[in-house]
Amino acid sequence: MKGIRKDTDVEGIPAKTSLHKAPMIIFFLGILVLILFFSGYRLSGLDAAKAHFDVGKDAESFGEVDIGWGRVYLLDTANGPRTVGCYKAGVLWRCPVSFWFYNNSAEAVQTVGWMSWTNGENEQVTIMAVKTIDPGVAYIKAGQPSERIQKNISIGIPIIFNWSNAMFGYSLNPVALDP
Repeated sequence: MKGIRKDTDVEGIPAKTSLHKAPMIIFFLGILVLILFFSGYRLSGLDAAKAHFDVGKDAESFGEVDIGWGRVYLLDTANGPRTVGCYKAGVLWRCPVSFWFYNNSAEAVQTVGWMSWTNGENEQVTIMAVKTIDPGVAYIKAGQPSERIQKNISIGIPIIFNWSNAMFGYSLNPVALDP
């Protein structure tokens, strides 16, 4: 039998293999995954939106807007509609902002979503979602005078307006129009 080197065990396998480091690497990766999970990071934007503390996993999406640098989700929750802003960080999504709007369901035209958000890179978005229960309303017009948008509306189906700059809600001046 040949002599066994000091840095090997009986079978000739190196004594200090990467197998000894694997449990530590797996442990630290597990800790990293847990930290990201509890910080709200998810693999999809919708999952990240539902992970927001103000939303909940049982929320139902009724709209989504791709804003280039992120996404905005409009969600029905047990506590009313929520508008949630998300951005992608590497392969993961995170949703740091959620807006809610008091909704009086007896109103003929209802705002069911609103958000005006500026991210850390000074990119901006304003979102407004409206629905109606009034058959006499055919169009909604909204926006500042230089950026006014008109959209057709159907009973019970939300329509979503979006602008690529931050605006105050009162400056949108939404108007319901008959046919």
